[in-house]
Amino acid sequence: GSKGSKGCKGKGGKGGKGKGDGGRRSGRGGRRDDEDDEIEEQLKVSENSWAAQQAKRQEKIRTATEVTTGEEEQDKEIARRMKSILNKLTLEKFDDLTRQLCECGISKEAHLKILMTEVFEKATTQHHFVEMYTSLCVHFNDWCSEHLKVGKFKPVLLQQCQESFEANLKDPPKEMSPKKKASASREELEEYEEKRQRYRLRVMGNIRFIGQLLVKRMLASKFLIPCAQELLSEATPGSNSSLEALASLLTITGGEFDKMDFKYYKQLCDVFKKVEKITKDKTVESRIRFLLQDVLDLRSSGWEDNKVATKKLEAPRKLGEFEGRSN
Repeated sequence: GSKGSKGCKGKGGKGGKGKGDGGRRSGRGGRRDDEDDEIEEQLKVSENSWAAQQAKRQEKIRTATEVTTGEEEQDKEIARRMKSILNKLTLEKFDDLTRQLCECGISKEAHLKILMTEVFEKATTQHHFVEMYTSLCVHFNDWCSEHLKVGKFKPVLLQQCQESFEANLKDPPKEMSPKKKASASREELEEYEEKRQRYRLRVMGNIRFIGQLLVKRMLASKFLIPCAQELLSEATPGSNSSLEALASLLTITGGEFDKMDFKYYKQLCDVFKKVEKITKDKTVESRIRFLLQDVLDLRSSGWEDNKVATKKLEAPRKLGEFEGRSN
């Protein structure tokens, strides 16, 4: 009996001890839970932490990229609309299509630059529509004055004017020597002549457009002098396209600026002195010398062209004007 009692007590004691240990383990487990909560609380990212700031930066970059991509797509669409409208531009549709251009989404200076690049390209290759494209520039200058957020028009126009002037003057086709011409094939001669004519037409178109913009005061009058001086300096015995362009520039602008009250009148007179000298230079192609002499004769007459042969080609007219003339 006593052994059984002792055995029970021993097992019971061990059992009680076991429960006690289990209780203490449970207590330690509770403390671990509290510690885990505390660690989790510490690990929570605060708004000012490095990780949070990095996350914000990444989000800003993602947002900015999305905005930039969206703006680029919008710019491409506006550029497409502008080109499409310009391709349809005629004298008959001028008012309607100009209104469409103003409403196609032009909202910043970058859009104006795209527009002016296209306008210069068209004016350079479509000589008979130079006055129409000049009128378009006058209209957009007025429009930008009313829509100041878009940007200032004339600085954009001047930059494009300078870039176009320099681009169209550079790299004239090299003159073929008599020996090379004699040995060249028919195809080579035709290719050479085509390059010369293409270069000449681009230079002439560009200068006519610049001349009209000067007359309409879209460009500062002082731009006339460096423009004329550059055309004089570009002339070479083998390439006289710049002198032909100079004759066109002076014919267009002479009546407007060849006056004593013109701020740069002295410099303009110096240009005419050089032109007169060239007319007497037998090394210059006779056609060019006659063109320049016509300019000097026009100046002597007070810029009133009474010669049928030297009157400029009539500008394009609306169909209605032809119908009126035929009656």
